Parts: sequence; C-alpha cells; structure tokens
Amino acid sequence: MKLSPKTVSMRFMEAVTLLKQGKLLAAETACLAVLESDARHAEALHLAGLLALQLGQLEEGIGRLRRAVVLKPKDALVHGQLGVALTKSGQTDQALSSFERALALNADLIETAMNYGMRLLHVERPADALVVFDRVIAQQTDLAEAHHQRGCALTELGLLDEALATHAKALSLHPDSADYQLGAATVGGGCECRWRRLW
Repeated sequence: MKLSPKTVSMRFMEAVTLLKQGKLLAAETACLAVLESDARHAEALHLAGLLALQLGQLEEGIGRLRRAVVLKPKDALVHGQLGVALTKSGQTDQALSSFERALALNADLIETAMNYGMRLLHVERPADALVVFDRVIAQQTDLAEAHHQRGCALTELGLLDEALATHAKALSLHPDSADYQLGAATVGGGCECRWRRLW
C-alpha cells in the first residue's frame, strides 16, 4: 500500500522509537511498511538491515545492508556495518573490502578501524593491521584495546620488545583485564588475541 510522504516519515520515526524501546520486531514491521511504500527509502532499508542482524537473520540483514549501500554509497557507517555482518557470515574478503571503503570515506570511524585491524590479524596480515592500529592510537591514545591489538600485531611480526611494551600500555590503561594480562604473558609464545571477537 502506497503511503503518503508524511505517513512514511511518521512510520520511520515510529520504527526508530520502537528500536530505542527495545521492541525489535515491531520496529522491523514499521520499517518494512515504509519499504513496502517506498523501496528506495535508504534510511529505512539501513535500519531494517540492522534490525534483521539483531534478530538473528544474518543473510537477510546482509541483503538489506547491501541494498542500503547501493542507495547510500558515500555513507561510511553503512559500509562498516556491512563489513561486520559479512565477517559474521565468514565472507572475510568482502568484509575487508567493506571496511576499506568505509575508512576511505571516513577515517575517523574508530570501531570500524578496530574491526578492520582485527580482521587483518585474523587473515595473517599483521603489518597491515599494525598500520591500522597505529592510526587508531593516533586518534584515541587512551584506547586500551587498540594498544592490545597493536601488541598482537607486533608479536606476529616478531617485534617482541615493542610488543611487550605495547601490551604493558594496554594493561596500564585497563589493569583488571584478563585479556590484556594474557596478551602480555603470551609475547614470544604466539599471540592468541587475534582470535578475539569483533570489538
């Protein structure tokens, strides 16, 4: 059913409100009503993709986010979120490409950069990952996780003294973290942290 532009706008705002209230299914229903009326409503498609992911519908979420990227090709956030979804589905090469596009559009997306760096570690590209983590740390010097992952990259590269110092920095920023304690302890013996979940 074709809705008036005003009703489309109201239904989309309703979807956003329902999401904030934690009513995911109702929010998705509102988004789908918008899309039934206007299949090119980029914001509704983006939100519907995120809702599908939260509802455990991974492939549906990826499909919606892919369509949202077509409608919003310069939206770095959508590219980054698509990269996370592709990572969860095991499509690593495509995930890396999505992260790269996101960061080319907006290099300040810390979470996207962290996800990208950890994917690079996962595919055994520690030198590339190190560049990413260095950029993150230049933007946010007190982000313990960036120091920790940088330490992992350095360990993989065999730069053990620098890795130990970097892990010590992460631990100084977050002294109660068992992960960061483990990171420091595994320097020289292989780094386990590249298998951590997405940040």
